[in-house]
Amino acid sequence: MKTHLTETLIKNSHWTGKETRLVDETLPGFYVAINKQSKTYKVKADLWVGTPGQRKKVRSINQAFSGTQELSLREARTKASVYLAQIKSGSDPFRKVETYDYTVGKILEIFILSRIEKGRRPATIQGYEKMARYYLKSILHESASGYELHKAYEFHKKITKKHGATSADKAIKLLSSAYRHIRPRTPSGTIDHNPFEGFEYNNPKRTPGYTMTLMELPNWYGQVELIKNPIRKGFHLSLLFSGMRKLTASQLEHDWVDTEKCCINIPCEAMKNDEELTLPASDQLLEILQTASRNSRRMYPRSPWIFPTIGSDGNVKPIQVAREKILGNRTGHVLRRTYRTAAALPGIADRNGDLLIGHKIPGIRGRYIDEPQLFGDLLRDQRVIAAFIDTHMFGE
Repeated sequence: MKTHLTETLIKNSHWTGKETRLVDETLPGFYVAINKQSKTYKVKADLWVGTPGQRKKVRSINQAFSGTQELSLREARTKASVYLAQIKSGSDPFRKVETYDYTVGKILEIFILSRIEKGRRPATIQGYEKMARYYLKSILHESASGYELHKAYEFHKKITKKHGATSADKAIKLLSSAYRHIRPRTPSGTIDHNPFEGFEYNNPKRTPGYTMTLMELPNWYGQVELIKNPIRKGFHLSLLFSGMRKLTASQLEHDWVDTEKCCINIPCEAMKNDEELTLPASDQLLEILQTASRNSRRMYPRSPWIFPTIGSDGNVKPIQVAREKILGNRTGHVLRRTYRTAAALPGIADRNGDLLIGHKIPGIRGRYIDEPQLFGDLLRDQRVIAAFIDTHMFGE
């Protein structure tokens, strides 16, 4: 029964053994429910959706929204009118939005899984995981929705101080990518911002890469000869005579080397650009690989790799670290740069020099180059480069 609601009426109304409803005569759908333990303001209305003539009843809403002690009657009536207007327009103001409290660690995990599904290289995925493990460990447990820009700057400063400017930038960029990936894939209200948008990075200037001069080659070779492990010795020599990236060279398997055709067949999984490469091999490179292969089969008979080692977990795996104390910084990528420089000095065409180190020719020219047909020219150039290195390393 509708009644003229007043504060006095509500105050003097009591529970009579069952719920008593004081229905407001001025605002249809608004009433006060009197129960044994409480007096609450409520709204009641049917929720319809759809266009006129095709409307469909979704459900009946009968919802308490406040106790009579928290709001005055005037405030409650105003609030009820807003709720009833929303219901009339087809919106449910009391619909529960399902939210998830993602941690920073969880959104990183989801992002990394998405990169795996996209087919990113194992080395790339391992890089992400290593970054999360070593640089981001202290914030993985924090709520992703509550992470703010000022905290991001403090964290970035901390990583810079401890691990360097480049590592700090990479770590924050990984977090920013994870936020960009997760935001449109979560319910509204879960993660509403990316605290790393517009972030000011260190952006350290890259220093020119060091390259060995030809005069350093005899001394370098003398130091290589002092390395006791024949597999590691062969690894460094193979980098110099092939120009391969250290990660690619470390994964070389016995079966990839074709001595009859003078080439190494490298599958796409081992290449940075995810494209297979048939690398012409000089006599010097083949000899280096054959020697390393014999030592590998003798020391690690069950290993498929030419350059295996024992990991910290006791398992056999490809060589991971190219550093050698006796060689200083003259390892890894330095040898790749040295090879490319050695290719330019005897007059090898830039196009062939790039192809030999696995670089694609940029632009439209690269699309029309049929590399298999160039193999003969590339093999000849590979032999010229090897002879050039030999001459300056041994004085022949």
